Amino acid sequence: MPKGTPEAGDRKQVCRYASLQVTSLPFWTVAAPGDSIGPMKKRTQFATAMPSPIYRILLWSGLLVGFGVRLFRLGAESLWYDETVSVYLAQQSVPALIAHTARDIHPPGYYLLLHLWQAVTQPTLQHGLEFLYAWPSLAAGMVLLPLLYALGRRWFGVRVALAALWIGALHPFSVWYSQEVRMYTVGAALCLVCLWAAHRWTEDGSTRQLVVYAVTGAAALYTLYYAAFALLAINLIIVVLIFQESSELSGRWRGRRLLHWVTAQVGVLVLWSPWLPNAWRQVTDPPVPPWRGELDILSALRESLSALLVGQSPPFDAFVLVIALFVLFGFTRKTVASRLWVYAYVFVPLAVILSLSALVTPLYHVRYFFVYAAAAPLLLAVALDVLARWRYVYALGIGALLALSAWSLVEFWENPLSRADDHRAAVQILTTGWRPGDAILVNAGWIYPCWLSTGRRRQAGR
Repeated sequence: MPKGTPEAGDRKQVCRYASLQVTSLPFWTVAAPGDSIGPMKKRTQFATAMPSPIYRILLWSGLLVGFGVRLFRLGAESLWYDETVSVYLAQQSVPALIAHTARDIHPPGYYLLLHLWQAVTQPTLQHGLEFLYAWPSLAAGMVLLPLLYALGRRWFGVRVALAALWIGALHPFSVWYSQEVRMYTVGAALCLVCLWAAHRWTEDGSTRQLVVYAVTGAAALYTLYYAAFALLAINLIIVVLIFQESSELSGRWRGRRLLHWVTAQVGVLVLWSPWLPNAWRQVTDPPVPPWRGELDILSALRESLSALLVGQSPPFDAFVLVIALFVLFGFTRKTVASRLWVYAYVFVPLAVILSLSALVTPLYHVRYFFVYAAAAPLLLAVALDVLARWRYVYALGIGALLALSAWSLVEFWENPLSRADDHRAAVQILTTGWRPGDAILVNAGWIYPCWLSTGRRRQAGR
């Protein structure tokens, strides 16, 4: 037995020693019946209970509702400029695609995925161009829902997990980007997988979880450079948790855990290293001059916090309501460590981006915040769970939040201010009127992808 261990015959002393060992565990773990006492070997107290049949019905119905909402009006509007860039690049050969993105502001991962998808589905203006190209985003948006449920159940229990899934199913911010032909839901899903793998590693110390983290982390960076801020937040959480473990655990053990984690970060960089020179050049010498003006930090913060609740099509200014929900989140009885995971993952990237935008160069746009705000349904579900002791009040709160989300979605789909420019109709008019010998003059750099993405290259003149 270790030095200082009481003799087995002294029952009182043995009990005191066992109690000491339980309190010496990493503070984010809780021993379950039958678990051995030892670091990184515990299951969270909420993950062991199996949900009842009614919970399973709510789970599957929430997924179906989320799918139906994301499918509704998918591809009903014309692609806007950024989406036409996605389609234009997806239609290029792989070498041309990679060469273009090496000179652009986004990495090639999403465009390669879209290239493979369009090779299978062959979208055209006559054959569901907008509808078919949006499916990778829709699929990634659907992946977010089971990830929210899994994380919520692991950290906070089945009730919070189901609430988070339903809130995520109707979350306007998530639905918006699940219907857009861009990389944001793909990047958000990959970053949430990284978060899941990192948390699982803190529980069981499995090398497999570190491999999952490294592979998905590199894939996220190949998809969107802003994934780096999510990885930064995860690293901050892990370092805090490792160094806040009980002093009863040896420094050698803590150092070994830290070494394993650093090795996983090296793995991410090794997997991403083929693209790293391009990324470094794009950061130090941007191919596109900063197009955003001076940032109003307070306005950006207000916009971001409102988006957590009502997305980018708010029926009203939801800033005060969001603050009230976060106050409720602070009063929850859930463990500090579980709240640390969610809070840090959502807000550390936002704080870093706003700071860099104010002090160095403009980086902020609310669309980039979505990559981390995809976990916002967990924040909202935990905040409302404070009301769970009053069953009807809790049900009313959940219902009110879902109704607010539905209202925002109606604004997103029906309000003319939220609609994209009708490039599709413009292309159809030009195509109908074009005659051999005619030239079509494109007078702005942002217009040509709108034309070329339709496949009308033979008539295009630049």
